[in-house]
Amino acid sequence: MLKFHDGSGQIGAYRNPNGPGLLNARFQAVEGGVIKGVSTIPYDPTMLFLAAAVAQINQKLDVIQATVDELFQYERERDKAELRDSLKTLLGILQEYGDSCDSESEPPRPSCSPSRCP
Repeated sequence: MLKFHDGSGQIGAYRNPNGPGLLNARFQAVEGGVIKGVSTIPYDPTMLFLAAAVAQINQKLDVIQATVDELFQYERERDKAELRDSLKTLLGILQEYGDSCDSESEPPRPSCSPSRCP
């Protein structure tokens, strides 16, 4: 590429795609080094509405899921408490049964030894 004498840009050549020969191209530097462009993206209003509705439904489902998780946690804790209570009741019954069996099968013990008693 060749520079213009006035410093305004560069010139180059490229091959003509439509026929024989070369064509010239002029390149100029852009001030600031940044090219800004504005473009609009086409959108469908129905799809935008649908996306907003789906997002809102998703938030509501998250709240419902959190509530269901709390209910299941409560049920698990309640079941554990019932099992502990039943276990305590069974242990009490077993201990009473053991105490009553021991007292019936053993002869009564004398309060003093035979050698000391009159």
